[in-house]
Amino acid sequence: MSKKIVIFGLLAPIICGGIVIWAVNVRAEELSSQQLEQIKGSCITIKATLKQIHSSDALLRVNTGQIYESISTKLMERFDERADYNNMDEDALVASANNFDLLLDNFRSDYVTYEQQLSLAINIDCTTQPAAFYDAVAQARTNREKMHSDVAALNQALDQYNQVVAQFEIDNQKRIEELSQ
Repeated sequence: MSKKIVIFGLLAPIICGGIVIWAVNVRAEELSSQQLEQIKGSCITIKATLKQIHSSDALLRVNTGQIYESISTKLMERFDERADYNNMDEDALVASANNFDLLLDNFRSDYVTYEQQLSLAINIDCTTQPAAFYDAVAQARTNREKMHSDVAALNQALDQYNQVVAQFEIDNQKRIEELSQ
């Protein structure tokens, strides 16, 4: 699965959610009575959309997490072990893989935070507490944006690892040539 598909998968629900939950950059205390009434009046629709986003995000998180986990354990870790076994200088590979693993841990943690906040928002009765509902949804959106940043950082780390592997190949090809002379 390409990085573009993963990024699109993470962005699509954000865009859909943005359509339903308008982007008003004000705190709930500053919401007008008309805005509060709009939230109350659209409560069922908004909650239905949030539940759809919640479900699709859970599936997307599992799929994305599995892809990243496979890259880490089945590709990076095994390649690093193989380089170590063959007495090759794998320090840069290990450092790059460790950075990826740290970013993956951040992604997992940030997803849990996001998921909990979105669940909290879904469980607020927006007909009786529209301001609290608005605040909870706004926080969930902020948490979701953090996850998007995490995915971008993971993809950048993959590019970095790819560059390290390319340099590793060049360096070890030179080493092999030197040894064969």
